[in-house]
Amino acid sequence: MKKQKNAYRFPIKISENGRYFVDSENKPFFWQADTCWKLFWEFTYDEAQEYLINRADTGFTVIQVHLLPHRIYQANRDGNSPFLERGNITKVNESYFMHVDKVIKKAEELGLAFLIAPMWLSGWEQDWHNYFSIESAVKYSEFVAERYKNFDNIIGWIQGGDDDVFELKQSVRASASVYKKITPEKFNTFHAWAKGGWSIFPGENWMDFYMAYTYSYQFLLEQLQEARSFQPHKPVILGETHYEGNDNVTSETLRRYAYTTLLCGGAGHTYGNKDIWIYTMFWRDALGSEASHHMRNIRNFMDKIPWWEMEPAKFDDVFRKREDEWRVCRIDTVSDFIPSAFSREHNIAVAYIFDQREFFLNSYWKSNEFLYFWFDPVSGQYFPASETAAGGYRKLGQNAGGGHDWLFIASKSDITL
Repeated sequence: MKKQKNAYRFPIKISENGRYFVDSENKPFFWQADTCWKLFWEFTYDEAQEYLINRADTGFTVIQVHLLPHRIYQANRDGNSPFLERGNITKVNESYFMHVDKVIKKAEELGLAFLIAPMWLSGWEQDWHNYFSIESAVKYSEFVAERYKNFDNIIGWIQGGDDDVFELKQSVRASASVYKKITPEKFNTFHAWAKGGWSIFPGENWMDFYMAYTYSYQFLLEQLQEARSFQPHKPVILGETHYEGNDNVTSETLRRYAYTTLLCGGAGHTYGNKDIWIYTMFWRDALGSEASHHMRNIRNFMDKIPWWEMEPAKFDDVFRKREDEWRVCRIDTVSDFIPSAFSREHNIAVAYIFDQREFFLNSYWKSNEFLYFWFDPVSGQYFPASETAAGGYRKLGQNAGGGHDWLFIASKSDITL
């Protein structure tokens, strides 16, 4: 088996405790995804190759993509539609899927995994829901599963897609059962309309991991907390949120959602850029966008800490109570909320700070055994953290991008090396 550029070996599995993903050698697999929904049909092969090389170099590990064009009349850049008869999803066009195969294989060479939506079932932006009867869903799913069962870098399948599919729930179940049978080593999840996918199919065994999806910070916290409360444990990722390039979406917004997810128990997060997923004329410029660089910093930071061992901090796990206490991993007062986590060995704690208030560590973490750092999520640089006159900590001023967010680290080892 080939050594991957990202230093992971496919296929990807779920950890024994059900909280995160691992590679074939049980190395924790950091899920940092990019959304390039239209990669298989809007991009030529040369463009797809350029995109994939950049994303591998930027530190992404997963690409989330639609297998089919949005509309039944659309074709790929070579002029090939996915089906030989418009609207008949049981008669596939081999030429279309040969191009898909080629792109997936290129990604595997680069160490990139795919999470694929075989058929996006949005009732407001696509056509496919009109053709997804139980019978056709089973036949099409059998084709996809058989064709791609031996592609090790395909992590799994997104059922649904921007829709709660109330009229198609039986078709979705039938489709998922096919993938479970033919590709048991790949994982199924569900993409609902701006909510946790598990809420549409609660407690159903075919769902192997949970996908959170929201544009609300409050709802993000609620979804993460809810998903982690279920038994048996399954990984939860932030599968979709704000896109860079959309109105009023700043890089700080994207960082906040990403770091919050990772510190509050998520197994990974997903970034997206409007010009890339829509495939505008500016998609190449977007590869070097501000937030893309910050995603690279996230990967570098997470590679230095035992993120798979980190537990979301409950109240007073890290911080000392005060009358103006900060609520840690509680969601009743979001303005006071501070995403925070610590390792099971209690040798490192990390907090995401976006407020200028002073905070105080509890007695365990306030010890000569620990070193204290600030991490700038924009520049990727570390700085020593010094106590205030009152014995607490207050974040540094603006970060390198003029934003207000920093990470505070208490660690028994020097993670800056």
